[in-house]
Amino acid sequence: MTKAQPVLEAQTRGPLTPARDPPAPAKSGSSANGYRLLSLDGGGVRGLSSLFILQRLMQKIDQDHPPKPCEVFDMIGGTSTGGLIAIMLGRLEMTTEECIDAYIALMGRVFKETWWPLNWLNWRGDVRAKFSAQELERAIKDIVGLCGYDSDALLKPDDSSECRCKVFVCATSADDTNTAHFRSYSSTNKRTDFEGVKIWEAARATSAATTCFSPIKIEQREYIDGATGCNNPVNEVWDSARDLWMPPGSTKFEESTCCLVSIGTGVTDGHAFGPHYLDVARALVAMATETERTASAFERDHSDMRQAGTYFRFNVLRGLSDIGLEEYNKEAQIRNKTIAHMNRFSEDGEMERCAGKLRKELRTVGTRHSHRALAIERPRPKQSMLLTLFKLILITVLFLLGISMSEPTIDPSAPIIAVMGRTGTGKSTFINTLGGRHISTKARPVIGRNLESETAQISWYLAQIDGRKVYLIDTPGFDDSRVPDYEILRMISGLLRTYYKGGKLLRGIVYLHDITHRRIGGVNKKQFDVLEHLLGKDAFKNCVLVTNMWPPNPTTEVEQELLRREQELKDNYWKAMTGSGSLVLQHDGSYPSARRIVFHLVDMPTVTLQHQIELVHHGKTFPQTEAGKIALSDLTDPYANQAFDQKWGGFHVWLLVLFLIVLVLVWR
Repeated sequence: MTKAQPVLEAQTRGPLTPARDPPAPAKSGSSANGYRLLSLDGGGVRGLSSLFILQRLMQKIDQDHPPKPCEVFDMIGGTSTGGLIAIMLGRLEMTTEECIDAYIALMGRVFKETWWPLNWLNWRGDVRAKFSAQELERAIKDIVGLCGYDSDALLKPDDSSECRCKVFVCATSADDTNTAHFRSYSSTNKRTDFEGVKIWEAARATSAATTCFSPIKIEQREYIDGATGCNNPVNEVWDSARDLWMPPGSTKFEESTCCLVSIGTGVTDGHAFGPHYLDVARALVAMATETERTASAFERDHSDMRQAGTYFRFNVLRGLSDIGLEEYNKEAQIRNKTIAHMNRFSEDGEMERCAGKLRKELRTVGTRHSHRALAIERPRPKQSMLLTLFKLILITVLFLLGISMSEPTIDPSAPIIAVMGRTGTGKSTFINTLGGRHISTKARPVIGRNLESETAQISWYLAQIDGRKVYLIDTPGFDDSRVPDYEILRMISGLLRTYYKGGKLLRGIVYLHDITHRRIGGVNKKQFDVLEHLLGKDAFKNCVLVTNMWPPNPTTEVEQELLRREQELKDNYWKAMTGSGSLVLQHDGSYPSARRIVFHLVDMPTVTLQHQIELVHHGKTFPQTEAGKIALSDLTDPYANQAFDQKWGGFHVWLLVLFLIVLVLVWR
C-alpha cells in the first residue's frame, strides 16, 4: 500500500515535520508488563461519551502530554460507532481530541435532517435506511485522507510496522447474522481474514446501523453493524488477543494481561431496529440490555482480573438514555453527564488505578503521525432550507449595501489584538490556546476546514487572560487556495477602515510564521512587504513577529536548521521592522507561550496604522494605498481590477434589486 503524500497547507494545520529520528519499531505486544487492551461499545452519537472518558484517562496517564491511545494499547476493538472510533484511534493514530472533533463533524454530516419525517418507514411499516450511506462513505473517506492516507488505503497495511496498535471492528453478516471481524493484522484464523478490505469499508460496515444506513457488500456478502450481536465487544477483544498472543502451553491469558479497559456509551433503556418497526423496537431494547449483561457476565467469569485490578469498566449509568442514536446536536448534554459521572470515578480512585496500570510502560516509539495537526470542521446546527436561503440572501443584501456584518459591540476599555499570517500557520489554534470564545456565538475557533483554511472571514474572539479581557481578531490567511491575497487584503482593508471610523483601535498585531517552511520565497517576501505597509513605521513597535510550529524534541540537526531560518528572517525579511521596534518571539504551542506574546501588547498605547491613515485621512481607495499596490502587482491585469472597483459602485445597485426580488418571491 502506498501512503498519500500530505499537502501541508491543505491537509494539516501543521506539517509532518521530521522532529526526531524515527526509532526502530517496537515489537507488537512486547510489553514486559503484559498486554493492554481496549474495548469500545456501540451507541451512535453516545460514542462521544466513551471518547470523553478515554480523553480523561489519557490525561490521567500524563497531564502535560497526554499520549495517543495507539501508544498506550496493544489492541483496540469496537462495535458499531465504537468500531469507527477504534479505527480512528488505532489505525489512523488520532489523539482523543482529534477523534472527538472528527466524530462530531462526521455525525453532523451524515445525520442530516430529512425533508419527510417518516421516510424511514414504507406504507407496510417496514424499516428502511433513514440516512444516506453514500454520505457516510464520503465522510469516512475524507477523514482517512485528512490523516495523510489514500482514501482507499487498506485496513491491513502492507508494512506491519505501519500500524503497531492492533485494531479490529465487528460487523454482522446480513445473511446468517454471524459476527465478522475486520482486522488491521493477520489472525491465527485465516478464514476470518479479509485481506483486501479498505479502511472506509470496515468503518462503513461496523457503523451501518439497520435503522440508519443500508448494508454494505464486501466480498459478495452484505454486512450491517455488529451491535445486534455484540454491542459490547469485550469478549471479542479478549478472545482476539488471546488467540494472537497467548504463549504456547499456557492456559491462562490473564497472566499475560496488564490491563483490559472496557468503555460504554451510557446505560440506556433501549429506544428504538428487523425490517418491521415492531421488530426494530424489540431488537433495540434487547441490544441495550445485552450490553450491560455482557459486561456483568465478563466480570463474573473473570473475577480474578477484577480482584487483581487488571479489568476496568467505565460507563455513564444515567443521563444518556433519552439521547437517540443520531442526535449529534446533544454534544453538550453528553459531555456534561459524562464529566459528572467521571468525577465519581475520580473520587473512588478507579480511573487513577487504571491510569497507573497503563502508565507503567508506554511505547516510546513515535507514531507515524506524531506531529500531525488535523484540520476538522465541526458541524453547524440544522436549519430548514427556506431559513438558510433567507439568511443567505439577507446577508448578501446587507453586504451589497455596505453594512459590515463583522463589526461587533465590544468593551471599549479592553485591548484589541489582530492575529495575522499565512493560511495554516495556526492563527485559530493560537486564539483557541488562549481560551478565545466568539463574542456572539461563544464558540471556540474552528481549527481548519477539512482540506482548506477555516477562517474565510474576520471573526472577533474574547479571551479572559489573568482575569483581564482581551479581544483577538482572527483574520483570513494569506496564500489561501480559494481566495487571492488581493481579495483577502481588500477584506482586511475594509474592516480596518470601519474599525478606525468606529473608534476601535488596535493595541497590536501578532503575525505568525510557520518556521518549518523550508524556503522563504517571493510569496512570503511580498506578504512581509504588505505587512510593513499596512502597519507603517510608527506602528512597528506594536507588532510581535512570531515563529510558530516549532516541533517538540527535535534532533540537534533539525533544531539548528530551524534556528538558522529564524535568524534569516531577523537579518533579512524582518530587519526593517525589528529595527523600528518589532519583537520576534517563539511560540511552542502552549498557553504560557501564547500568554507571553499577548501580554507584550496589551499595555501598548493604541495605534493608528498607516493603511488606516491612507484610507480615511487621504481618501484613497484600497488599490491606491501602498499595501494595495503591492497586492495588485500579484495580479495579471491590475488595471482590470481597478476598473472593476470603479464599476462596482453602479453595478451593485442592480444586484441589490435582483436579490430583493428573489427575497420577496421566497418570502411569499
